[in-house]
Amino acid sequence: MPFQKGNTYGGISYAGEARQLYRAFYRDTYQAWREHGEECIQNMIADNPGDFVKLAAGMLPKQLQVEHVPQGRDQMMQRIEALALIIEEKKLIESKVIEGEKVA
Repeated sequence: MPFQKGNTYGGISYAGEARQLYRAFYRDTYQAWREHGEECIQNMIADNPGDFVKLAAGMLPKQLQVEHVPQGRDQMMQRIEALALIIEEKKLIESKVIEGEKVA
């Protein structure tokens, strides 16, 4: 007899059992991690640094998306001019301080 959704074997639903096992496994694993996780990582670093690097690398995203938003020439020139003004103002203040003048 082919398996059909909702069938049970001996009064037990396989889907329900799988969900219970999944939840229990992750609950227990999470609790063990909270109690021993940091110590386990330190032991892994000391005993198997290569495995630690593989673990760390496996946690990084597989692809990194970088987006360049081009600026218009006018906007870029405005920023350059603003920076130039800031630099000139700083030089003026520094020169006044060096010459002993009071800076407002």
